[in-house]
Amino acid sequence: MKLALSTLFPPSCDLSPLMQRAQRHGYDGVELALPSDTEVDHAGPVLPPVSQGTGEQLQGAGLEVVCLAIPGALDTRYQDEQSRVLAAVRASMALGGQLGCALVRVIAGRHEGEASGPLSRARREASLLRVSDALRGLMPDAVKHRVTIVVENGGQFSDSLSLWTIVEAVGSPLVGCCWNPVAARSVPEDSTTAIPRLGSKIRLVRVSAGELPQTGSAGSGPNFGVEGSDVPRMIQLLKGINYQGYLVVDPPAAPSSPDPEAVLPSAAAFLRGQLDEKAVVLSAYKGDKFRPRQGREFTAGQ
Repeated sequence: MKLALSTLFPPSCDLSPLMQRAQRHGYDGVELALPSDTEVDHAGPVLPPVSQGTGEQLQGAGLEVVCLAIPGALDTRYQDEQSRVLAAVRASMALGGQLGCALVRVIAGRHEGEASGPLSRARREASLLRVSDALRGLMPDAVKHRVTIVVENGGQFSDSLSLWTIVEAVGSPLVGCCWNPVAARSVPEDSTTAIPRLGSKIRLVRVSAGELPQTGSAGSGPNFGVEGSDVPRMIQLLKGINYQGYLVVDPPAAPSSPDPEAVLPSAAAFLRGQLDEKAVVLSAYKGDKFRPRQGREFTAGQ
């Protein structure tokens, strides 16, 4: 597994600060998150201009463009909203082809502000079908640009079963899963259920820097000062399915969060330590009812 830093795409395309930050903090690649006010609110996607050598510039710095992230959700209440998101995905796939970027990420469910409460079973099935149909319509562009769409759990579809259903219904190797454990906590669902279920469908995994211990922190147990965090267990389960992709680290976004320049080095150091840990044999299925015995690093505070 490798580490990537998620960051907003610089509108001026001056990549020097981005490259310096990723290199300085020990990351292997970057995820370029496209600004939300350009993809969803306008009549069509407005992507930052990209020079012909942008991909080469990043590769020359030893960094991979891991993913382009779309802020909109595939499951929306109105067809014109979904059409704008799909147009943004198509434009991003074309951009990914130019950059040599293999993944384009989009969220499955509606944003929290758009949600109107839990869906009935019939509406849920209809929404899952609508999302899967929309993804199937994107497959010609995915083939053309050699890009894989990774669908992230979120909104109404924060659980792994919904994510599995969407990807399985499309039935294409060019559609995979992006697992976000923070979003899953709202269900609630933890990695002992999700990782074995999704298995080889997982192409990208997200980690919030706010979930991880900071420099000088005494916390080393499973909660890291953030209730419900199961990052070490998730990494061990990913090792168990032989996941070889990226862990994408999201900088803390809350106004009260620490300075990213202070958080990101600690996040990278902690995650690399976890990746270097010897794999532990886990009983993921019993973990649904009984927390598996995963070694001393997982039992602190229990």
